[in-house]
Amino acid sequence: MVFPLSASKDKAWIRFCKKFFATLSFASSIALTFCVMSFIATGNEGKNIALSLTGISFVINRCALTIKMRDLMKIPRKLEIFEVNNYKIMKWIKVLGIASILIATFLTSYVIFVHTIPSTNKSNFLLNITFRKPLINTILGIAIEISIFLFGTVPMMGLMLFYTAICLHIRMIITDFTKNLLKQTELNYDNILRSYVIIKTMVEYVDGKLSFLIFNVIIYHSSAMFNSVSDFLHFSDIHSFVRRLGLHLYFITFFILFIIMTSSAALVCDASVQVGTVAMRISAETKKSSPSQQNFLSCAEKRIPLTVWNIAPITRNFIFGLLGAMLTYVILLDSLVKKNNCVE
Repeated sequence: MVFPLSASKDKAWIRFCKKFFATLSFASSIALTFCVMSFIATGNEGKNIALSLTGISFVINRCALTIKMRDLMKIPRKLEIFEVNNYKIMKWIKVLGIASILIATFLTSYVIFVHTIPSTNKSNFLLNITFRKPLINTILGIAIEISIFLFGTVPMMGLMLFYTAICLHIRMIITDFTKNLLKQTELNYDNILRSYVIIKTMVEYVDGKLSFLIFNVIIYHSSAMFNSVSDFLHFSDIHSFVRRLGLHLYFITFFILFIIMTSSAALVCDASVQVGTVAMRISAETKKSSPSQQNFLSCAEKRIPLTVWNIAPITRNFIFGLLGAMLTYVILLDSLVKKNNCVE
């Protein structure tokens, strides 16, 4: 996703490659920032605003990933202390990731070979700069499209897949804890409470490292939904069948990734609710009550949700409410933009 600084133990050519890609990544972020500035400066139309938010979310995602990369690499290591077999999870996550990257590669190639290369007269990619030589405009357009793909689209997809894998892993940890709780005949509530507090602390650590990034993903998805739905509602302006197919694939790919990501986070909350249900049932069947049991019951009754920047917990209701609100406001804004254009 990103290329961190080199480690002293790496070989010389590996350090060189990392420094080269880090420099290229920094340059692409600067170029993408200028692209965002061009969209902001060209007007106040709905698509310009949505594309500006998309570019801003790309830049924020790049910077946040670069800053938090070392912390994000520690998360899988912290999860390894819980002996859970996540082979099946990682297997289908890899399949989903490969399919998503292939679709994004196809769409980028389509934009380059069908739109960018034939449009040699001018370049609207960077502050509407136009060069006299068409070849320079073509090279500039290709470079911008490739940089957006490598340092914008791919990191965003990688983050969503990474978050999905982490959430499913946490859900398996909590589910295994619940199963072990049901299997035990004699319960040591001191050890049980200690284990559950460790799980809860680990989930809070993961949420603290990823919640802001997920908020940025939601901003990006809202902007992408506006562009996609706007194009869907105005297909008469798009004459190319391949262009329509590309819009469908791009929207469907990110929409599926977004649904899978948020659903996996909601499963963590559902698994923690199941722990509370099992704890209440066990306490009801126990004749004698102890302070440790009451402490565990009080702790288990509280959910362990992952949040969006510590603002809202990600649950099933949150997912449906968010998608409904996004779609409603997208259609409303599109109708307002269309009405203003007709008045003008």
